[in-house]
Amino acid sequence: MRARHHRRKSEQTIRYRQTTLCGEQASHTRIPIIPQGEPKERKNLPMNMKKAEVYRNEIKSYIVRAGMTMTEVVDYLADEYGWSASVPNLSGKLRRGSLRYGEAVELANVLGYDIIWKKHER
Repeated sequence: MRARHHRRKSEQTIRYRQTTLCGEQASHTRIPIIPQGEPKERKNLPMNMKKAEVYRNEIKSYIVRAGMTMTEVVDYLADEYGWSASVPNLSGKLRRGSLRYGEAVELANVLGYDIIWKKHER
C-alpha cells in the first residue's frame, strides 16, 4: 500500500496493488483520503473573538479571587438559578463569548459581586 500525492494535499489517494492467483497485477483501486488534524490558522481572528477571550480571562480571574473553582461555581449556579451542572457548558459560553447579561448578573451574584453601571467621565 502506497500513498501518493496528486495536485493538492486534500486530493491525496491510496493505491492498492492487487495480485491475482496466477501472479498478474490487477488494476489499481483509488480511495480518497480526507486530511485530518491539520491546524487551523488563527492569525486573523475576528475582533469579537479577541474580546471574548479578554472577557473570559476577566471572569475566570474573578472566580479565582472569590476562592472558588469552576466546579463549585457551576454547582452554585445549578442550585440557585437552575443552570446546567456542567463545567464544559460554562467554559464554552465563556470561550464563545455567548454569556447573556442575565447569566452574567447571576454569575456575579454567586461570586459575591454586583455589576454596577457607571457613567464615563469626560
